[in-house]
Amino acid sequence: MQIELERFDEAHQQLTALNDASLTPKEREHQQSALLSLAERGRLEPALRRLESSGDTQELEAALRATPPEHLEIDHHALEPIQNWLKQLTSASLNIEPVSLMPLPSDWSEIEAAHMIPIVASAEQFREWQVQPAALAIMEHERRQTTRMIPAIETASEAPFALDDPVRAETQLRHLHALCTTNVALEGLFPGRFKCTQTSARNHLTARHVIPSKAAGTFRAACNLLNNTPPGLGRAVSVFLINSSLHPFSDANGRVGMTLMNRELISSGLMPALFSLELGPKGLWGEAEEFAYRKGSIRPMLEAAVVGQRHAQAFLQQLAEFDAAR
Repeated sequence: MQIELERFDEAHQQLTALNDASLTPKEREHQQSALLSLAERGRLEPALRRLESSGDTQELEAALRATPPEHLEIDHHALEPIQNWLKQLTSASLNIEPVSLMPLPSDWSEIEAAHMIPIVASAEQFREWQVQPAALAIMEHERRQTTRMIPAIETASEAPFALDDPVRAETQLRHLHALCTTNVALEGLFPGRFKCTQTSARNHLTARHVIPSKAAGTFRAACNLLNNTPPGLGRAVSVFLINSSLHPFSDANGRVGMTLMNRELISSGLMPALFSLELGPKGLWGEAEEFAYRKGSIRPMLEAAVVGQRHAQAFLQQLAEFDAAR
């Protein structure tokens, strides 16, 4: 609770006081994980503050390259599903045809951002939101979340996700999260900071979220695995799953994963995915993700991604028709 309230000194004192207490093995694991995570958070804090204020990633990347070994342990329980999903991508039974890339309009970042929650359901709504953002009947935090997605998408588009250099990939991941969450003004959002306490998602209680103190080591191990996976639909969906299933941040993991997934699709010459409310995390995509956690199969997620690609195609066609009719 002290950590969630950002009372980190009090949290450290209370956690340290438990060192001599009689705890169950699970309680001890949580206590030691939180202490380790607090120490690493404190070490990275100056670089993360610079990242927030200026967008400069150099100091953070240098600090991440100097991560002490005790903060690079791997949570094999959380990594195991990822290994299984990647093995399935080589199966002939996963012969799913993705949608080829079509030319994207210059305001694609805004289109993608508006579909992240989503806040629009039609081309007309999207154009109205562009002209007068405050007129859309959404909550203020949804407005802020959507607005923050635009620079995040643009930044992620500037450079490929560095799977061949896991430290740089972690830097990119933290930077993207900071861009998504800075000034959103929601409790529990710590821009660019990996979580210090164990989490569970309300929608996916069976996901094997990473032990906080092992988030960096496990994420980097997952990058190494993914780097050996050929580019394409499967790797793109796996990029999302790695971030969503490990859940290294307290919140906004899905948005970060979706942004990276679409960059992977585009770089492979494939159509990025857009999701309506019925197709997104609260609909088809969320059901496919839950199936991946419960049953260990990645196939429904690949199929849902293709549905999202087709939805993106249809939305761009609708947008072109709407603009032509004006």
